Amino acid sequence: MQGLKVGMTRLSVIVIWMIAIAIDQVSARGVDPDAQRIVVSVTQEPRTLNTLTAESVSYTAQMLVHVNEGLMRYDRRRQLSGGVAQSWKVSPDRIEFQLRADAKWSDGTPVTAHDFVFAWRALLNPNTASPSANLASPIKNAAKVLSGALPSGELGVRAIAHDRLVVELEHPCAWCLKLMTNSIFYPIKQAFFEAAGDGYATSRTSHLSNGAFLISRWERGQRITIQKNKHYWNQEAVALNEIVFDYIGADSKTQLNLFRSGQIAVANLDRDTAPSASQLGYRLKTFPSGHLFNIQFSHQEVLASANQNLRRAISLVIDKDTLVNRVVASPGTRIADSMFHDWLSVDGTRYIDA
Repeated sequence: MQGLKVGMTRLSVIVIWMIAIAIDQVSARGVDPDAQRIVVSVTQEPRTLNTLTAESVSYTAQMLVHVNEGLMRYDRRRQLSGGVAQSWKVSPDRIEFQLRADAKWSDGTPVTAHDFVFAWRALLNPNTASPSANLASPIKNAAKVLSGALPSGELGVRAIAHDRLVVELEHPCAWCLKLMTNSIFYPIKQAFFEAAGDGYATSRTSHLSNGAFLISRWERGQRITIQKNKHYWNQEAVALNEIVFDYIGADSKTQLNLFRSGQIAVANLDRDTAPSASQLGYRLKTFPSGHLFNIQFSHQEVLASANQNLRRAISLVIDKDTLVNRVVASPGTRIADSMFHDWLSVDGTRYIDA
C-alpha cells in the first residue's frame, strides 16, 4: 500500500427533493408533473461531455449517466444490471459480453461491439490524455498501450461479432463488472466521432446519445436540457420526458432557497444547510458519492513519516470518531473501515478482511 491511510471517511450526498408539490408550486419551474419535466442544479457547466476526456466530477457524471450507457448499469435499487450488455460470462482471464439487439444510438443505428473497441482504444491512446485512463488497468496490455509501449491494436478488447465483445484481463478482477458502469467505458460511434472532430461532445449537434436521454438544448453559460430518447432500449422505464440542468453553483444556501421557492427539484446540502432543511420539515436522503477522504504521509527518506512503525502509531492514536463526527462534522460522512468496499472480494475473501 502506498502510504498508510488514517481517519478515512466515506462521503454521501445529502439532498432534498419534492415528493409533494404545494399548490403555489405547481406552476414553478422546478417540477412540472404535466410535462414530466424537472429542473436540477449543477455547480457549473461541463467543458465537454466527451467520455474520454470529461472531468471526473459530480456535475459532469450526473449528465453523462443520463445521456450515455455502458455495458453495465445500476438499476433503481442500486443493483448491478445489464446496460448495453444483455448477458455476460466471466472467467479469471476474460469477460464475454452479448449485446442487446435493441441497443441503439439516438440516430437509430445499432450500438455494436466495435463502438466499444474504438472507444477503449481511443481512451488508452497516449495522445488522448484521458484523466481517468488508469482505471482501465485491469484490461490486458492497458498500461503498455497507455505508455506507448504497445499499439492500440494490442489492447485486450475484441469484437468477435457485431454484438459480441470479448475483454481480456491482465489479472483476475473481482470488480470489473462494476467498473464497466464508469463513463470512460461508454461506447463511441467512430464515424460520428471522426466527423465531429475536435468539437465532439461540446454541443447539442456534436453529441450522440445511447442513453435514456439525449441533448435537446445546450445553452452555453446557462443550462443543458435533455429529453427522453425514443431509441433507448428501455424507454418504457423512463418516467420523465425532460430534465433541465441549470448552472446554479455550489452554494448550498442558494440551492435551498431555490428549492423552497419551487425553482429546482433537488437541492444538495452541506453541514450548514442540512439542519435548516430538517427544521423546515423536509425529508432528507443520502446517496453514496463514491468519495473517500484520508490522511496520507510522505515516504521521503529524510522525513520521520518514512518510518512505517511511526505511521502505524499515529493511526492508532487518532480518534477517528472525533475526527469524522466533530472535526469534519459533515452530514453524510461516515468512518470508512477500509479503503475497499465490502463487496470487493477474490475467492470469497473480502479485501476489507485481508
